[in-house]
Amino acid sequence: MSKLRVLLSSILAVLLALPSSALSQSRGSNNWSILRVLQAGDKLELKLKNGKTLTAEFSALSDTALKISRGSKTVDVQRDEILRVDRVYSKHVLKSTAIGTGIGAALGAGLGGSLGNCNYNCSFSKGAMAVAGAVIFAVPGAVVGLIVGVAHQDREFLYEL
Repeated sequence: MSKLRVLLSSILAVLLALPSSALSQSRGSNNWSILRVLQAGDKLELKLKNGKTLTAEFSALSDTALKISRGSKTVDVQRDEILRVDRVYSKHVLKSTAIGTGIGAALGAGLGGSLGNCNYNCSFSKGAMAVAGAVIFAVPGAVVGLIVGVAHQDREFLYEL
């Protein structure tokens, strides 16, 4: 029964370590002046009333428009065309991959260590099984971390009409 307890505890620890996208959300406003906190070069995602979504860098703000840069072009998007504005932060692929590797290795070491010196003709010590488990589980942990890092972008909700 202790192996099951170790497995369930490990799964619970992994689930608790996963970031919640809800934690990265902040409350925005329907107040246009909140956009004055933006600095030139901030990456934005604009949802327009016509259903399009624009990803661009912030350039300037006026009372009637938001100036954005898309590549070498600078575009003024009128305030009455904008439905929502989010500030988008960069992806942390390396960090999430490292975290996934660590979680996988820890889970593998725990499971491997609990299986070492078993009562069934096992010739490996707890330490050897822990190391083997860590190496084996680190790879899928890294893959999961990589996927999470690529798929997850932190965003801050700033404005919505």
